[in-house]
Amino acid sequence: MDFALIDPETKEIVYFPVAPSQIKISIGTKTISFEPIVLGSVEIPRGRLPITFEVTGILPKRSTTLGRRTSNLEPNAIVEKFRNWSNAGPYGKKLRLVITKTYWNLPVYFSSFEPIIEKAGGNLPYSLILTEYRSFEVKEITNTQNVTQKKRQETKTMPKTYTVVKGDSLWTISRKLTGSGNKWPELWNLNKNKLKSKNKDLIYPGEVLTIPKDWLK
Repeated sequence: MDFALIDPETKEIVYFPVAPSQIKISIGTKTISFEPIVLGSVEIPRGRLPITFEVTGILPKRSTTLGRRTSNLEPNAIVEKFRNWSNAGPYGKKLRLVITKTYWNLPVYFSSFEPIIEKAGGNLPYSLILTEYRSFEVKEITNTQNVTQKKRQETKTMPKTYTVVKGDSLWTISRKLTGSGNKWPELWNLNKNKLKSKNKDLIYPGEVLTIPKDWLK
């Protein structure tokens, strides 16, 4: 399992030299509380909370002997990169978290990063909290008839190809076109021979993907 953060704008990838020792993933539902006189306290679900990843591990020195290493970056270089990402813009940098051999591939931002200096120039323990980045859009409300007609038109005119845009991944494209991100392997198998990268977790803006025939129905 490899653990990486990707800058969607520059396509820069920072692989953690070794996999984290622990990743705690929190998934929750947002609720609204009411207190009717008869029933007492009642909570009603209203959407979901952003997914959070609490990560702990070490950033080893290049000279440290390890069984498997995915990056030769020194701890100080990684800390500096994370600091720059955290300070980018008023709300930090939008990144993409990829954990290979799992289905976790989503946009995130830094909630906190705490390197622990135990010995100058040595391995660097750390704790990291990443929070799912969720875009907020204000949409114009139209009547039901117009929405139904629009959906029918979109179904009839669904294109046979898709052009990748900034921030896309196979998972998000699959979800956008089918309603389920879990169908991304179909998209990968159909297009992997013509993509620039042989890494299924990395696609580039401008690449044209062929849509599986089953998705066009």
